[in-house]
Amino acid sequence: MLKMNLGLKVCSLLAFLQILSTVSGFNSCQRDEKCVRLYLCPHLYHFALDERIAHIQCGIDNTANLVDQRIYVCCPEPGNVLPDDKTCGWRPGAHRIFGGVEAQPNEFPWMALLLDKEGKGVCGGSLINNRYVVTAAHCVSRVKIYNVRLGEHDMSSDPDIILNKNEAPRWAAPHLEIEVENIVVHRDFQHTPMQNDIALIRLILPVRYTKEIRPICVLGSHISLMNSTFHPKFEIAGWGTTESNNNSNVLLTATIKKDKNKCPKRHKYLKETQICAGENGTDTCFGDSGGPLMGTMIRYRQEIVYLAGITSHGDNKCGQAGVYTKMESYIYWVLYFLRA
Repeated sequence: MLKMNLGLKVCSLLAFLQILSTVSGFNSCQRDEKCVRLYLCPHLYHFALDERIAHIQCGIDNTANLVDQRIYVCCPEPGNVLPDDKTCGWRPGAHRIFGGVEAQPNEFPWMALLLDKEGKGVCGGSLINNRYVVTAAHCVSRVKIYNVRLGEHDMSSDPDIILNKNEAPRWAAPHLEIEVENIVVHRDFQHTPMQNDIALIRLILPVRYTKEIRPICVLGSHISLMNSTFHPKFEIAGWGTTESNNNSNVLLTATIKKDKNKCPKRHKYLKETQICAGENGTDTCFGDSGGPLMGTMIRYRQEIVYLAGITSHGDNKCGQAGVYTKMESYIYWVLYFLRA
């Protein structure tokens, strides 16, 4: 009996090793992914025949009979999960929104550009997980958004050319365009005065994170605030109107702070669910609507960028303080509408 049991264990082990030998590429999956059989990853299952699935296939088991058991994929978190700060809010070390300067390529890897039917950029947005982009409701209530572009820096070229001092020019990774599956607008959104200016865009398939495309953090119970300090100023970014009243081809960025003095006079309908910010003629303008107001959390000398607000509106004259939808006020709304 002992010899029989031992023989069965050896046979089982040999069979297991044979399966392992036919499955390759397990190390290709990222921290937020697991290499599993396709049928065990329901949110990727319907893309099995999509050519875009090739970059997430991590192996194949030729001993399996069914296709969904044969193919192994790097299965990401489902769309109703927000990433923690080991995944979100990271950007490469780097040092014309009004008063702003050109951002470094992929300095803000969560930046999204919303495109209309003709492929024209109409608003900004922020990638918050592998399936969703958050933007302003007024960006999607009057114009139909067809695609979202991620990993963009210079709209006049694809791929972008990276020019760093004392380095040879090199090509950046090409940007990624993904179709929109559906959009949820806050049911209490109103245009005049602008209130509840927030919307969620669901992408047609999950995005795989890269150095150029990563989510911004959304603060909540999934992110610990212990031993954290918060930088007093915010950052803004976009491709919107500049001092010359022309849209910029390259992504622009600037630093601003809350305006507690002039804002209540200039924006009399300001609510607790909004943030008013701007500094020395620095402001996001028309083309930057929906883009992020970014805060920085510092923990153990590590900077983590979080979504403090969404660019909503401002004065007709650019360069004045702008109003932003306060993300903290809508975290439960976001969580409610995220779908796997």
